[in-house]
Amino acid sequence: VSNVGAQIVYTDSLYLYSEAPAMELKLKHQKLIEEHKQGWLNLIKQNIYIIPSAFTFMTWSQLILECPRFSNHLTKLRRIYKNDPIFQNYVQLDIVGVGREVNDCTIGYMLEEILLDYLVVKGQVRLHNDYTKDKEEWILNCYHGKPHRSHVYLHQKNFFGLENKKNVYENSWYDLLNKKLYVYDRLDIETFDFSKK
Repeated sequence: VSNVGAQIVYTDSLYLYSEAPAMELKLKHQKLIEEHKQGWLNLIKQNIYIIPSAFTFMTWSQLILECPRFSNHLTKLRRIYKNDPIFQNYVQLDIVGVGREVNDCTIGYMLEEILLDYLVVKGQVRLHNDYTKDKEEWILNCYHGKPHRSHVYLHQKNFFGLENKKNVYENSWYDLLNKKLYVYDRLDIETFDFSKK
């Protein structure tokens, strides 16, 4: 039996892709993070079957620090985006699909988000967890909803040529809302329903 840990990642610094004042964003997201973490801790305390040390809470910036050459990868992905009209279309459809305006900030947000998610499951990011202790055999990205088109496209094209053979979920996404596992290699981006329902 292997140990299963949960890494809760807060995308606080991603929200700096914004025209809003930095201090306003910091205070808003700091409060949200603190409240969300406390909510999790309260749930963990109430369930005797949950092992508290299996849960790790970290910010987006902490995750980036555990990813060697992240900035180089992001520069490369931006270059790919600039020269790939199909990728541009998917990113823009994803932004509109979540009700946001397409601009430099939202494009930057989307590219960074899908890249770091990709690098995590490809084993390029160290995940600190007191319970698994660097011995994770698999990593599965989970979120409350379906993946983005651009996320699927990044995995299908595998622009960075990365593989993580020990991770059976390296090209997968678990939708907590609909309780479904999506395998990117099986998704047809043009026909799959990406609506956030």
